[in-house]
Amino acid sequence: MTNEGALEVHGFGGSAISVDNNSSAYFASGSTSKISGSTGIVGKNTDITVKNGATFEAIGTRAQGTIMSNGKIIFEEGANFKIVNNNSQKLGTIFGSNIGGKATIQLNSKEGVKTWVRGRALLQTPDQIYAEPVEAEFSLTGIGSTAVQEMISSSNEDFSAGFMANLVGKIIGGSFVNDDTPWLLLPPTIQSEVTSVDDKLQGTGFKGATVIAKVNNVEIGRTTVDEDEQWVMDIPAQLTGTIIEVHQEYNDKVSLNITVNVK
Repeated sequence: MTNEGALEVHGFGGSAISVDNNSSAYFASGSTSKISGSTGIVGKNTDITVKNGATFEAIGTRAQGTIMSNGKIIFEEGANFKIVNNNSQKLGTIFGSNIGGKATIQLNSKEGVKTWVRGRALLQTPDQIYAEPVEAEFSLTGIGSTAVQEMISSSNEDFSAGFMANLVGKIIGGSFVNDDTPWLLLPPTIQSEVTSVDDKLQGTGFKGATVIAKVNNVEIGRTTVDEDEQWVMDIPAQLTGTIIEVHQEYNDKVSLNITVNVK
């Protein structure tokens, strides 16, 4: 497959893109790709290439790699990439190989890269910043947290010493290093059970976003997510059994609701 334009693919309950055996996936210069599913791209003996000037975003949720292949996975210098795994059990990673094979991965970013540990991909603050340019290659066998990384080489000594693909749940490179505005704004989290005597809600969200709570589509409170990605909201106490719907908004993006059943 080749993308030379604008591609947006959502895989509901499965892979967003499955590529035939011994084939290729090519994302051309100037193209944009937004891919989400339980896995983003799965191929066997498939070469996946993101060219200079392409913008590529992939989100997965399974306890395996968001991008998986037994071939080469190449992000050229000048490619802008964001690869995320939001697995709720903190087992999913950005890359993996398909059954019985090995992936060879090349990462290039003159802006450096930023990475997040598995299970922390929803946070804005990265766990590791490799500020110097990165030219790196490594091989990977297996999927998710059990994948084995071998033969890493990089122009960035910090990257070659510290990067472990089976620990990483998000990576960004290229222009995303300086602008990580989300393509999909996920719902905020609520940190604790809500009872009929509670007059506050609190949780985590996207830094700077507005969090809004509603009951029967009537707003009961709103607040802003702080610099630490935390929020606290005053609300009137609600009766037991009341359903509170909470979402967040940032610029022109609106998340889905998370629901709370008042105890």
